[in-house]
Amino acid sequence: MGRLVGLGEKAFVLGSLGVMTAATLYEVVHRYWLRGSVPWTDELSRLLLVWMIFLGAALVTRVGGHIRVDLVSLIVKNQRAVFIWETVLEALGLVFTGILLWWTIPYAWFAYTPWQESPTTGMPLLIPKAAMVVGPILMGIFFLQNLVRRMKRLRGWTGASRE
Repeated sequence: MGRLVGLGEKAFVLGSLGVMTAATLYEVVHRYWLRGSVPWTDELSRLLLVWMIFLGAALVTRVGGHIRVDLVSLIVKNQRAVFIWETVLEALGLVFTGILLWWTIPYAWFAYTPWQESPTTGMPLLIPKAAMVVGPILMGIFFLQNLVRRMKRLRGWTGASRE
């Protein structure tokens, strides 16, 4: 199931990048060669960019690829201590994701009102703002999965190699 979710995320992010590129190219062709403007392309690109950012952050969380300082793992030679430190970082990531959700849920919920719509396409603003809730929810799930996996490894620690 996790593999299917990851594949779906990758497909969405890559598909969104393709659609963004095509919409921007379409706008450029219309503006500079056909002397016309297509207003919806900019809005579509921004919508897809927001979703790509938040789903991409969740995707990177799932594989454990977020930027981190590896100074502790270079200084400390005890693998168990490094593993514990990395587990603490996973827990802090989960806490940060919870704080992010605490602030973004009311913001996205405010967009649920009927008069909150985009000026160009009339699309409800809940669609782009929902990405600020869906992405952190997925991040929280993935942080929790990683944390549980690490806790299980800590419980049965035998000095196995680090992840």
